[in-house]
Amino acid sequence: MKFVSLCSLVWLIGISFLVQAQHISPDSVLKASRLRAQDHASQIRHLKFDAEIVERNRFTSFPQLGQKRLERIEGIRTNQWYGKLVHETVYLGSMNQMIHDIKYSQGYHVQEPKPSLFFWPDFYQDYVGGLCISPLNFHAASYYRFEFLGRSRVNQQTTYQFRVIPDFNTDRLFKGVMVLSEDGWLIEFAGTVESDAISCQIQVTNQYQHDRWLPSELKLAVSGGLLGIKGVYEIQEQIKSPIVTWEPGVRDFLIPPTNKERLNVSARAFDEVFASQLLANLHAGITRKWKQRSQSDLISMDSVLVRPAPKGVVGIEKHAFFANLDTLEQTPSVAKYDALAQAPFRIDHLIFSHSFFFGKRKETFYPWELYYKSPVFDSNYNTVEGFVSNIGFVMRKRWAPYRFLETEVLGRRAFGIDRNTGYY
Repeated sequence: MKFVSLCSLVWLIGISFLVQAQHISPDSVLKASRLRAQDHASQIRHLKFDAEIVERNRFTSFPQLGQKRLERIEGIRTNQWYGKLVHETVYLGSMNQMIHDIKYSQGYHVQEPKPSLFFWPDFYQDYVGGLCISPLNFHAASYYRFEFLGRSRVNQQTTYQFRVIPDFNTDRLFKGVMVLSEDGWLIEFAGTVESDAISCQIQVTNQYQHDRWLPSELKLAVSGGLLGIKGVYEIQEQIKSPIVTWEPGVRDFLIPPTNKERLNVSARAFDEVFASQLLANLHAGITRKWKQRSQSDLISMDSVLVRPAPKGVVGIEKHAFFANLDTLEQTPSVAKYDALAQAPFRIDHLIFSHSFFFGKRKETFYPWELYYKSPVFDSNYNTVEGFVSNIGFVMRKRWAPYRFLETEVLGRRAFGIDRNTGYY
């Protein structure tokens, strides 16, 4: 009897050692994730799927002098949420080349919402989110410590969970939890990173289809401030259909014949500058940061097709992302504005950018315009200089809404590279 028990014990110990031997070591998984990162990135291409994008934002702090003006002219109230809901079909050539077929777009306290476009952060690049060092960076061991938390089973595959710990107390380094497959695919990352004095919380979740781990859900929350204005911006993206393969046409992603990266940001900044456009510019800057693929030789492209809104769409207020947001006693304010509204000169025009129009108004334009760019609102982010603030004057002569001649004098401050420049 004792002999049988001893044999059973030896057998159990042997089996446990055999099971352990069959598992790939955590260090091998980390090594595979770095060595195969570019190969994995190249496999996320030529896909088609339906996506839902919801975003919401609000100003949590705004200069006292401009709060009444902000609500009176634009319908924007401090600490009130504004947002959008977008459904689209995405034709993904690569993670920075997409065709967006917008099915419908709804605004939450926004009269005329501009559709938000699907994007997906590429953690397989060495740098992601505006020069933040990816945990899958080829030299990640020089920037991070990885604490192995254990194994689990997802989609009948063994996954490895690691805590990502920065080795340095500095910005542009992630901290959080990362889940990898045995062959180094990213299954999930949930954590935080700080860049350009803006704090970002991010959760990326992938799903297993077509023998690859492909996009499933993204949650991104950004908070921070600039020049006395503080706010919160949140966006969630979810794949709502099975992902199918799709072969792009020959002309779907042709390189524009005159493609150039402009150092000055005036063309990317505001035209008629209002806080509503500050929110739009914030969205554009954030998505531009997280769509960057510094190791890819593909130029970022977004082609957009907007279809007429279908009938019978459920109201945006019923969506879980917007439920119970408004706790204010007064009726919610709706963001809207007339970009051609005339107003006598006031001192706040020096704080808030303003266009002064002259001549007889046509249906959608005035023949003459003097546009003052305030450094408070004419600010954004670009890949070369980081956050930039501008001050300037633009004189325009219009013959039609998009047919005009202009001359401009501009001074600008690039905080990212600590430089002052200007031109005319």
